[in-house]
Amino acid sequence: MLLKIIVIAWVKVLLRSQPFVSGKVWKIFWSRPDQFGEEHCTFPSVLHYDGTSLCAAGAIRDIELDAPCRGSARRSTPLFADEHGNPFNYFTLNDWLRKLLSALVGQQAAAAFSWHSFRIELACLLRAAGCPDSLIQLICRWKCPESVQKYAQIGTAQNVDWLQRAHHVQFDAVRTNNMVALDNADAYAQLDQRAFGRAPALPRAAPALQSRVEVEWGDEWFAGVITSRKQGLNSEGRPATIYRVLYDATPLHRAQATWHDLTEVHWRVLVARP
Repeated sequence: MLLKIIVIAWVKVLLRSQPFVSGKVWKIFWSRPDQFGEEHCTFPSVLHYDGTSLCAAGAIRDIELDAPCRGSARRSTPLFADEHGNPFNYFTLNDWLRKLLSALVGQQAAAAFSWHSFRIELACLLRAAGCPDSLIQLICRWKCPESVQKYAQIGTAQNVDWLQRAHHVQFDAVRTNNMVALDNADAYAQLDQRAFGRAPALPRAAPALQSRVEVEWGDEWFAGVITSRKQGLNSEGRPATIYRVLYDATPLHRAQATWHDLTEVHWRVLVARP
């Protein structure tokens, strides 16, 4: 029995001393953020072995050597478990982390950290290294892109670097509302009225019901009667008071009704109701 123990211990030491395959791939079946294996479990988790004492791949190798779990048993056996194969609960792990950090940095500083802090740190490091957000989401096993935006912060040095870059570039973009007014704008319509004697654009007073009006369509004016009004949506989908105009029949058009937001068209009153 003693010889068996010695042999097993020697084999474990030998395996730990041997070079490990670099870039070992671990297949993840279920995890806390993906408990049913529907989001990320089709994508493997890759742990690179670098031979250092802080290497995650080496630590998992040691777990498998100390508590071997082979074949289909891994599907029901947690990777991180106690001596009975039961998963560690949140309170146990959180208590261990708090005690460890308290010993290293003090209780006040330790209270600011949790196990999730390590994932946040990884996301920040990945972003600082130039990793695309879609890959950060996959590597950190987040379900939605919003988590990346929330946790993957930029560092002070990176912030300063981008500010310095901004100082040395030229900016030539412009918004359309800052451009010169075109022919559908109020200012252009007023200029058109003064220069060519055309009908004033966009009267301010709301027309009364049964008023006869003319509405400009293209280069022509069409007459009709305002029969009703209601609250609705204009052509841009915004709430507005819209008016129903029953247009007169013409040799080329039959009588028909159309709803208008009169702030969007050129119109004028012909005969107001007494």
